[in-house]
Amino acid sequence: MGFVDRGGPWVVGQVILFALILIAGWAGWASFEPLSTAGTITFWVGIGIAILAFMSLGQNLTPYPEPLADAELIERGPYRLVRHPIYTGVILTFTGFSIRAGSWIALGVTAYLIAFFWLKTNREEAGLRRKYPGYRAYSERVRARLIPFLL
Repeated sequence: MGFVDRGGPWVVGQVILFALILIAGWAGWASFEPLSTAGTITFWVGIGIAILAFMSLGQNLTPYPEPLADAELIERGPYRLVRHPIYTGVILTFTGFSIRAGSWIALGVTAYLIAFFWLKTNREEAGLRRKYPGYRAYSERVRARLIPFLL
């Protein structure tokens, strides 16, 4: 299976969005904004969730939307609350960064990132349903795709 077949363009797209958020945030970085503390907390909560999700996945980790051939379905750690917690962590990290930077542009690009991840997870979930017979039941138990209780 090649780069494109595995969903490589999705990986490239998310890296481009990450870069745009960082560029916009650094360009508009404010020394102190009233929301800087909220942004900093959101940033670190996002980092923490992403790290927990990475640790829960272990050898199953891949940036591609297609699951690895020898992967297993993970239902522990943050995967008990949301089906794609790494994206949750990334979304919170970039939201916090954008708020801390005081950059409406970076926050706007983060909104595009959320939409991008929603579309990417559509592809991922199709692959997960094909690979794991129990994925449908898992997705019924864990209703949230990206943000617990919201999305």
